[in-house]
Amino acid sequence: MTKTKSVTALAILALLIVVGAVSYGTSRGLSRVVTSASGQRVKLEAWHFKAAPVRYDLPNRPWARRFEKWLPNPVKQRMGLLRPVVTAFATPNFPGEPVLSAAFSIRDPSGSTDLGALRVIVLDDRGEAFDPAVQNLIANSGYWVTEMRAFPRRGRELRLRLTGQDNSFAELRIPNPAQGQYPQWKAQPLPVNASDHGLEISLMRFRSYQSGAATFTKPGVYPRTQCSFRVRENGRDSTAWLPLSFEISDATGNHWWPLRDSLLEGVDGTEIRAGFLGALWPGEKAWKLVVEFKHVADFPANELLRIESIPIPGPEEMLQPQSSYEVNGATVDVASIIGANVSFDRIVRLNARRLRDCFTVLVKGRILSQGRRLTFVEAKDEHGRIVKLKGTASDPGQISGQSPDLLPYSLNFQALPDARELTLVLAVSQSRFLEFLAQPEQVREDGSVTQD
Repeated sequence: MTKTKSVTALAILALLIVVGAVSYGTSRGLSRVVTSASGQRVKLEAWHFKAAPVRYDLPNRPWARRFEKWLPNPVKQRMGLLRPVVTAFATPNFPGEPVLSAAFSIRDPSGSTDLGALRVIVLDDRGEAFDPAVQNLIANSGYWVTEMRAFPRRGRELRLRLTGQDNSFAELRIPNPAQGQYPQWKAQPLPVNASDHGLEISLMRFRSYQSGAATFTKPGVYPRTQCSFRVRENGRDSTAWLPLSFEISDATGNHWWPLRDSLLEGVDGTEIRAGFLGALWPGEKAWKLVVEFKHVADFPANELLRIESIPIPGPEEMLQPQSSYEVNGATVDVASIIGANVSFDRIVRLNARRLRDCFTVLVKGRILSQGRRLTFVEAKDEHGRIVKLKGTASDPGQISGQSPDLLPYSLNFQALPDARELTLVLAVSQSRFLEFLAQPEQVREDGSVTQD
């Protein structure tokens, strides 16, 4: 046996001894491995509760990284154990505020790594639970990293329940990293009123739908929270302002932006409905809602922007006029105009949302960073014919850690015959943020009793 092979063999033997010792020590503590009824082996690879981005190298082998510095270079090069299969990051929503994240490995007895979409329901030992109702696709060789933006914090222990569409298949326990003595906020009775520069908004109804065992067993039944508002502007009822986003917090330090639920939105007379995914749990006596309201109609002249002579591109054509406009405290740029058949690899960096058989106008600029929102008003061709917007001109959202102006507005149109130019009318308005402190009515949908 050569010297190199001897060194390699001894290093591997030492590494196996360390692995055995670590495995033995882990087996004596809290188990991080469970097997589902269908034979899936689920392992909690690692978890963190940190206010800084967390990097997960999977599979998680901290013992290997600690031992790596003692290995000769030839051994490091030969051993694939030290190279991660997957690297993923978990990022907090707010600077200085920790987020709970976890990494799992899931091994199916069939050997398949196509396990569909999953979510984590977080429960505590006091009977509180939060189901975000948001599914994430699992990928990358059966490894999955996810963030739990909100969870009950008054108990001593958390249970991380891995769930598919309508069935839970694994549950792992961790100590509650945020457990402590917290005050209870005092809710204001409904309706809760708030005002801002002539805009008066009342939270009329506030309900959390706890679907429990009935979750996703039939359409429309899933954990969700719905609000109804009444808006008055300058003393008159108005539907020209609509809820755009929610920022939720409680007395224990939970603070997150939930995903809006379009199925809960609508207008009933003078009441405006809106809501978000996930049902707020009953153990908190009050929740703080900071709701962003967007101006969507009846715009004053200083909020309107008329952009003329926008060229309509050919199917394979991409134009970048880079025209820029100042309106109502924001900078609006027509960044790109993309033909219907332009290949994805030509525009992958533009973050465009496109629709089939449509040309796309991308609008960017210093908009969201200035507290402004953009609204599509109308479009006409050079013959004065209305060109209808296809799909919706939804707000682009944000990426954690990136500029709020990174993502563009995507406006999709189908050109009318013989049309060569477009006149576009947009509105740029300042959002209004109003705060409400209230306790939701708890609605059970699975027949069980809600804890007070």
